[in-house]
Amino acid sequence: MLNFLCTLDAENWIDIVAIIVNVIIGTIVVVVLSKRISDKRALKDYLIGETDHIREDYRIFLNDLLSGKKNARNILSWFQVMNIRLGNFEQIYKSEISSKCYCTKDKHVEFREFLTDHDDFNNAFTKDSVEISPSLRKEILKLHGGISKSLMDSVISINKR
Repeated sequence: MLNFLCTLDAENWIDIVAIIVNVIIGTIVVVVLSKRISDKRALKDYLIGETDHIREDYRIFLNDLLSGKKNARNILSWFQVMNIRLGNFEQIYKSEISSKCYCTKDKHVEFREFLTDHDDFNNAFTKDSVEISPSLRKEILKLHGGISKSLMDSVISINKR
């Protein structure tokens, strides 16, 4: 083997060094790119998972609200928790995925203000549960549809990036 290496001329050594450099550069590129892709996928999976959790929490909340299992204080507490969650979600979404936001939190605030300003809610503040009238139910479902669409648009945008 040593004899073979001694017989190589300058061109052969240049070719060997070029091959070694290309292998090193290729390895670095593959490792760095795969880490970046992996990190980006993990962030996307987290945001999509958080979107699913928010949608599920909304589903449970609406089922309980519309079936009369919620009182006014529980509703206000739930809205505060969701304000924080949606604020965090949108902050991460804007900084990591896209500057365009589907403003789920704004729709959530609109829903909160609509419900908490409604007479059905205010009249039930001292009662064990909030009774939802048919007209209020219709508006709640309409507002929830906007929130749900906003969350779906966010997931679509996340997957496109």
